[in-house]
Amino acid sequence: MNIVKTEAIVLRTIKFKESSKIVTFYTKELGRVGAIVKGARRPKSKIGAALEPMSHVQIVLYIKEGREVQTVGQCDLLHSYHHFASDLEKLSVGLSIIELVYNIAHEQEQNVPLFDLMNQTFCSLHSSSHNTLILFYFEMKLAELLGFSPVFSCCGNCKKAINFQQQSNKWYFYNLLKGSPLCDDCSIAPHGLYKISATALMTLQQIHLKKSIEHDHGFTIDRNTENEIEEFMMKYLQTHVSGFKQLRSRTIYHAK
Repeated sequence: MNIVKTEAIVLRTIKFKESSKIVTFYTKELGRVGAIVKGARRPKSKIGAALEPMSHVQIVLYIKEGREVQTVGQCDLLHSYHHFASDLEKLSVGLSIIELVYNIAHEQEQNVPLFDLMNQTFCSLHSSSHNTLILFYFEMKLAELLGFSPVFSCCGNCKKAINFQQQSNKWYFYNLLKGSPLCDDCSIAPHGLYKISATALMTLQQIHLKKSIEHDHGFTIDRNTENEIEEFMMKYLQTHVSGFKQLRSRTIYHAK
């Protein structure tokens, strides 16, 4: 049996027996891990408060090879985002991020850049006034980390640069599978392509070029463009991730 001390972000919890929980963590050392936290549901338990989704914790894991669910020996809260519950959009974005990671990440497959991206994104969401922009940035960087980063600067066929700002009233076709837009000359046969406005592509390009999401002041997206980008990113992830489903957290938010 190995003992591993690691930072982790809580993705999901379910009740287990009378007083415990089975928690899915995304850990810095081991990637996604499911583990039993004994006594977490007892009224006087200090651990239980640290196991809300999105919580940033430090845990000690007892890892036994061949066992699907491990055991947590210690859990300390490093940072809580419980206050997101008072802001429906922040809560929806935060839950969407952990839902994405839960659905995409493989068991015990380390990805330190993904852990760091999650941590940075939650910190930015805490102080941001552009919550949906945070989600788009995370999805873009997630695609990059997983090896299918989209392109927005040039035609995916002839490689000609496209200036969407000069053509803001136009619509373009985007090849989701290849991850690139097509210019007018290469869009003759649009079968199987995704139609998207120049405004949305220009905004996606700006998000894609951002080195960090921490400074989003002055960046605005109108509601129509926001909805268009959200649909585009879902279609893009569905194209590249087998079995990917619409995010339940966003579906609930839009239903409100």
